[in-house]
Amino acid sequence: MAALSVRFGVDLSVQDLFVNPTVSHLAALVQAEVDRSLHLTDEDGRIRRLVAEMSEETVDMLTTHLLRAGDGAARI
Repeated sequence: MAALSVRFGVDLSVQDLFVNPTVSHLAALVQAEVDRSLHLTDEDGRIRRLVAEMSEETVDMLTTHLLRAGDGAARI
């Protein structure tokens, strides 16, 4: 638990480990605590989860598109 605290800057209790016994549940809890500490909205969290599920190629394509759109070069 101390390693999680140092690595992610969140304070979790031993009880959190028992309530969230799998790695995926614990990861979700850590992510929620990080989001909360950054004051992210539910929409921010939803977008982060969507991006996390995308392939690297898709993220690269969307990032390129958004950067071009910011320059006025891309139109949808």
